[in-house]
Amino acid sequence: MCGLSWFLEFWDLPLNVAFIFLLLSACFIFLLPIININGLLVIVETFKMRIIAVIKGKGNVLEEDQENNFGEIISGSEEER
Repeated sequence: MCGLSWFLEFWDLPLNVAFIFLLLSACFIFLLPIININGLLVIVETFKMRIIAVIKGKGNVLEEDQENNFGEIISGSEEER
């Protein structure tokens, strides 16, 4: 409670405004790692797909459409063609 009283004296805020501010700050601090973890998982999945594509020798699997020698758009893998 000592920190809250210092906060109120320093900013000269009423108790309800300070409580709402501290509550929102706490929610943001707890949600921030979840957002970062989800973003990190997307990056890891993207790199994993690229590494698997390089190992299999298929180049970049993220490009869905490729152009052949005649200028036609080819979609899908070689087995599907």
